[in-house]
Amino acid sequence: MLFVNTKKFSPVVYENDMPPKESPLYKKWWLEQARRCIHGYRVPDTVVPGDGEIFVDGVNAIWTKDKRHVYLRDYGVWIKDRAVHITGKHYWYLNFWNIYGYDHQRKVKGIIKPRFTDLDYEKAITLEKALRDNKDNLEAKARQKGYSEWISAVLGWFFTFVPGCQLLVIAGETKYSEHTMLNTVRGLDLLVDTEFYKHRSPNKTTEHIKASYTETVLLPNGKKIQRVNGFQSNIYALTAKDNPQVASRLSPLFTVYEEAGIWKMNMLIETAEYIKASQYAENQKTGWSYYIATGGDMDTSVEDIKKMFYNPREFNLLEFDNIYEENDGGKIAHFTPAWKYMILDDEGNSKKAESIAALKQEIDNIKDAKKKYRMITQQPNKPSEMFMISGGGYFGESIIMKLNERLQMLANHRSLQLGFEGNWMWKDPADKRKGVYWTIEPDAFGMKWFWKLEDPYEEFDEILKVKRTPDGLYKQGTDSYDKDEAPNSTSLGSSHVIKGFHKNSPGYGKFVCRLIGRPTEEMGGAVYFYDLVMRMNVAYNTKNLIEYSNLRIFHYYEQNNMQDYLAVRPDFVISNWVKLSKTQNKYGIDPNTKIYWLKAFRDFLIDNNFAQIDNLFNEAQIKSYINFRLDKNYNCDETISSALCIVMLEEEKARLSNAIVMDEDDISSFFEYIEDENGIIRHNY
Repeated sequence: MLFVNTKKFSPVVYENDMPPKESPLYKKWWLEQARRCIHGYRVPDTVVPGDGEIFVDGVNAIWTKDKRHVYLRDYGVWIKDRAVHITGKHYWYLNFWNIYGYDHQRKVKGIIKPRFTDLDYEKAITLEKALRDNKDNLEAKARQKGYSEWISAVLGWFFTFVPGCQLLVIAGETKYSEHTMLNTVRGLDLLVDTEFYKHRSPNKTTEHIKASYTETVLLPNGKKIQRVNGFQSNIYALTAKDNPQVASRLSPLFTVYEEAGIWKMNMLIETAEYIKASQYAENQKTGWSYYIATGGDMDTSVEDIKKMFYNPREFNLLEFDNIYEENDGGKIAHFTPAWKYMILDDEGNSKKAESIAALKQEIDNIKDAKKKYRMITQQPNKPSEMFMISGGGYFGESIIMKLNERLQMLANHRSLQLGFEGNWMWKDPADKRKGVYWTIEPDAFGMKWFWKLEDPYEEFDEILKVKRTPDGLYKQGTDSYDKDEAPNSTSLGSSHVIKGFHKNSPGYGKFVCRLIGRPTEEMGGAVYFYDLVMRMNVAYNTKNLIEYSNLRIFHYYEQNNMQDYLAVRPDFVISNWVKLSKTQNKYGIDPNTKIYWLKAFRDFLIDNNFAQIDNLFNEAQIKSYINFRLDKNYNCDETISSALCIVMLEEEKARLSNAIVMDEDDISSFFEYIEDENGIIRHNY
């Protein structure tokens, strides 16, 4: 579907038919303009069948057999007799609003009247669908798509045509809310020569404006009073930053969340919850939210955006099919790819193939890996590219790309979103040898500390005559800490369990359980963390390899008589790495060998054409690997504990390799059961 004759949508701009003020038709003309701005404007002969890219014939633009009418199925919009009806807000934008944009005549950017584009039409009908369906809208978009100017015009429309309304622009940083507010004020100022202009008082342009003015009124008794008159509509610009309740005093009709990806972690959703509470009256929705998230600009609140984008129904957002990449049918929020509004024809139709080719050429010319990643996230052509991470760079561009692809796969396939959060709990806290059980309930502190991909595998042990998890099947690595509270440390503490080889239980190399967290002093501090680590230790019957630097955790194992769950120093692997380890401890691993753990982990991710990356199922874990860097001021507990798991796998390989050169007696004793000094029967390795 192609748009044609698009200048007809801007009669005020191109026909300039406004009567002079002294004309009796002047008032009538302005009343007609107000009607169009409120109810919209229908123009005949402005659409034809064709190779349009935003509305594709037979896909989301369904024509009747006689090619007279077309149905835009994603928006519930009929275009009848090829006459396009643009919304009132779109008419207002095209005919009365001014934007900062590209001037085609002067070939520079400046203040101009916007021209019709297919993307602006899509923006307008998306907004109307949200208002009609009582939904909010999240717009995940590429850069330079004109949303800031468009949304400023929408705010200006509400300010001009809805008396007494409250409008809100809110951001995580002041500069972003101010930018939108100033765009809106500029547009309102430029209405000064029109009948739509509203006097404003107060007029604190970056904080609050109100359509009102004060006049002096003479009362019948001869006294004079000051009376506030005017439309009484308001626009507020606020910054959430550290205060999610900053807008709780307002009851906004329309809220714009600017640069929704640049908020403090977890702040966006929390702030939105407070605002949503004021967007209902008598169980009716009375306020709408519009989130704008730009690719390449997202920071700590990217997780909020990603959660909302891939779960739109949960957040009462408009839902759309993900037509941009392979997926299993899950809905997404609205997405504007880079090719839209990049290269246009004279009628404002986007040219997809040419735009994608030009963008690809631009990206291919970038040699620096970090800059290339940033460019892709700023100009994504599929949603998952928005959420790519350039990372710390330690593991190299090829691994980081594969890890990003894995993130994309998990985001688009709910069937792969495996794993459960919950807690391993002691069956008898006074006797840890009785084991643990799994529950999805939070602990006494309201926390779920563990992510579990699979339950521990069990089989019948012919010697012990019980069903149990085989010794050595699972390996555990832990990055610990000593201090209960460390306000200047980024360390959280982390422990992972990975699966080794077993002929009856596939899944070699899968991380099956993870713990990450730093309990507060009120929860028990570091000791509670050690207890959590030990629970996972017992659940999977692991040997736990811990860096021998923070020693309190080793003492905790000794105090609880659980040393047999600690991994002894991996001498087979160490001997291949260094001539002499500096630490002569029985348990744990020398921190001076850390670079070798990380190299082993990197090799693990590369092996078999990155096959192990497809065994990763936890997004937070993957992101930690992408972001990892070698820096004395940077700490990544998850990557370190994961690398220690790989050391355990390598240790097992080394031991088995060494066993080949043993004589027959040595081999038999290597695998036999023994009773240790605590009376516990274990394999002798």
